[in-house]
Amino acid sequence: MKNMNKIKNTVSFYNNSEDSRSKIYRNLDYVLLEMIPKDEELRKQTEMARDQITEENFKKEKKKLPMIAPSGTFYYRNDDITNLQEYSNILILDFDKFPDHETAAKFKEKLIRYADRLFIYAIWFSASNKGLKVAMLHDNTNPEYHYNLFWQVKLKLYPNTDEFDKRCSNLSRTCFLSYDPDVWLNPNRDNITPYHFVYDPSIPDQPEKDYNKGWSSKEFKHTGEEIKLNSIFQARWKDKQLTNYIDKCWRKEYPDSYKDGNRHKSILSRAKWLCLYGVLFDVAVDYLKATFGRHGINERDIEEMAINNYNSNRGKFGSKRNELYQRKENGKRYRISQLNAARQ
Repeated sequence: MKNMNKIKNTVSFYNNSEDSRSKIYRNLDYVLLEMIPKDEELRKQTEMARDQITEENFKKEKKKLPMIAPSGTFYYRNDDITNLQEYSNILILDFDKFPDHETAAKFKEKLIRYADRLFIYAIWFSASNKGLKVAMLHDNTNPEYHYNLFWQVKLKLYPNTDEFDKRCSNLSRTCFLSYDPDVWLNPNRDNITPYHFVYDPSIPDQPEKDYNKGWSSKEFKHTGEEIKLNSIFQARWKDKQLTNYIDKCWRKEYPDSYKDGNRHKSILSRAKWLCLYGVLFDVAVDYLKATFGRHGINERDIEEMAINNYNSNRGKFGSKRNELYQRKENGKRYRISQLNAARQ
């Protein structure tokens, strides 16, 4: 029997970094064999990102690339384990900070030589073309031990590899896809013995994220009930449409929101109202960053303020959405009546 018959390698697929609720699932082999080396749209997107001169513009284009969540399939993409539908046996490691493509290519050759011993399934170049994505197999079946698994891999397999990205330990970590016609798939991949996981109590538990800079010491995670409620909301009015609508209203009603001395207060207020309007946290944060990040507010500070106000107002999540929708519809009916009156 081929070993891969025992491996769960179906992953969640997302259209871009703003997509957190995708219900698209892909088999990893399809991603590796059909998308990464052959997809023409992915090639264009990857080249567009790599053509950017500044790091800021590169990151902006990179966020438009499709992504997968290698840890499995998710109802909603965050680290709340209740949003995980099925845990996979795939771990994708990031190796970055190489000075150039050639250095990364040499490291790729080294990884290929020891691929079976490192449980490597596939390797391809990252969006920057100066880093590597390495898919490996493991046999852990308990997603609660994902952090422990990640650090075992780091400490046991790559103890002295500085290019190993240690930020990729969380369960819902996503991986941007990038075009690579020379993606390497282990020719022995159907018979690889996965990394055998045994919980290691010497590895500290995953620390809670510290956002304590005057706003909140907690992160924000949607409950399953909130996600279901938002799904009902979006069947009538998409979050993106709502934020576009209310942004126009806010710009008209509060034109001074973007001036020095007003921006922080405006972010806090808008985060609160986006929560009351039932907008998903990730969508709200993306909107606030796009709106106020250009005015010099640190993106981490924006996220912390949103965390604080979503946590503070979560008991009222979505309570004002219908009211806003009716306001929009009333405005539409009024404009139509005025237009009809003008035609008479």
